[in-house]
Amino acid sequence: MKNKIAIIADIIDSKKISSDKRKPVQNKINSILEDINIKYKNDIESKFVITLGDEFQGVLNSSKNLFKIIDTIQFKLDSINLRFGIGIGEIYTEINPYAAIGADGPAYHKARICINELKKLKKKEQNILIEGDNKKLTNLFNLQLFWINDCFLNWSSLQKEVVKIKFFDDSITQSTIASKLKINQSLVSRTIKAAKYDKYIASEKAIIDLINMEYNL
Repeated sequence: MKNKIAIIADIIDSKKISSDKRKPVQNKINSILEDINIKYKNDIESKFVITLGDEFQGVLNSSKNLFKIIDTIQFKLDSINLRFGIGIGEIYTEINPYAAIGADGPAYHKARICINELKKLKKKEQNILIEGDNKKLTNLFNLQLFWINDCFLNWSSLQKEVVKIKFFDDSITQSTIASKLKINQSLVSRTIKAAKYDKYIASEKAIIDLINMEYNL
């Protein structure tokens, strides 16, 4: 049975979201997940859906766009703090391609373990964990994710704005970014360098390459 990647995500401190803002937040999450389900349909085994008021999940058949999906969700839900549990393994039950609900197996169990562990940690800088059968690789993944997540959470408002523009259009020039933000190009260059964006993307790619090598995903 081929390995899959189960992703479970939830909103941190969701109970602090006021009742009048809860519905708009859910609507926004729904809209983002619908876009992801369309854009990355070739990588998605079971579509991302909201399963509880503050939780959503999906199943991937490939690691290729794992972090593009996670980063897209984080960038588009910029004001909402999220945590992600990623489980790599088999799924024993029949998979519903239209909604990641009702399936069961090690991939889901591992993703749930990650979410529960993050809830216990309560560390701002560790909001993503991966669990797989290879414990040495799992430890390596999570050490790298600690650095990746720390970068994301500590970008200044300008760094995040510049990185976000570049993330959604990697071919965009620094001069175009400068024009969009009404700042000079040298500041854009310094901001990208200070944000360690190239290392951020390279680190995500390194994890994906290792997942593909170990789990053929």
